[in-house]
Amino acid sequence: MKKGLQFSVNQIIIDGNPSQIKDFEVLKDDLEITKIGEKEEILYVKKIIYKKISNRFVEIYFQEGEKYPYPDEIFDTRKVKIGENPRPVEDIELSKQLFILIDLKTSRIFLSDQRKKEEVLDWLRRKINKHIIIKPLMGEKEFLDKIKKIKEISFSVESNLFSSTSTLSKALVDNIYGYGAKTASLKLLFERGTNMTTELLEKIKDIVGRKEIYKNITIIGRTTENFESIFNVQEIIGKINILILPLEKTQKFDDEEVYEKLVKKIEEKDEKNH
Repeated sequence: MKKGLQFSVNQIIIDGNPSQIKDFEVLKDDLEITKIGEKEEILYVKKIIYKKISNRFVEIYFQEGEKYPYPDEIFDTRKVKIGENPRPVEDIELSKQLFILIDLKTSRIFLSDQRKKEEVLDWLRRKINKHIIIKPLMGEKEFLDKIKKIKEISFSVESNLFSSTSTLSKALVDNIYGYGAKTASLKLLFERGTNMTTELLEKIKDIVGRKEIYKNITIIGRTTENFESIFNVQEIIGKINILILPLEKTQKFDDEEVYEKLVKKIEEKDEKNH
């Protein structure tokens, strides 16, 4: 039977900017071991698998296990009775899984367990040695309240919206008909970032408020905390769910299949929004 795996969606900011592929080039497959005492008793093991897909996605997969607690008894399903644990106490099972996916296109980080956010954040800071922030996606109101500098605004309009009363959208539609295209897109670039004014804010609110007319609305700017943030109206999602069949013997998830399904789901959302 397939099981559901739920990914929480957060924004990742590195040194005040959207994440880039070069930020993660230091990462590699690794094995981290935690020891204690003079005899260096091994208590905890983390296996890391790192992989990048093209220049857009970064996969980080954790398999973890602890030495304790160690149950001295187990239930033998073959003999249907309780017996002594056959596993040597020195062995550690890597039974815990954590799936992390970073989308460099949108500076999103997807976590299979949101409770591990701080652990992932600490690990990335230690490995990459940069100032990193992982936080939930901002909603529309929060973004407009916090944005202080504008770097880029882009949106599009489709030809079937010819009845729009907006002068800007009507001009775009006229161009669509002139060239026989289905969609017209506009990208406004602000050199070095432009300070937010009351007039500019009202124009942005007008665009965002016309979701039935303008599509693929994306705004890039800096917030009051001086972080560069990317706001996409169609991307305000908190979670992504995938269904996957666990491996029969271990009931764990195959990591390659998990990432394949997750990336496909993200790309499908891209196509739908465009």
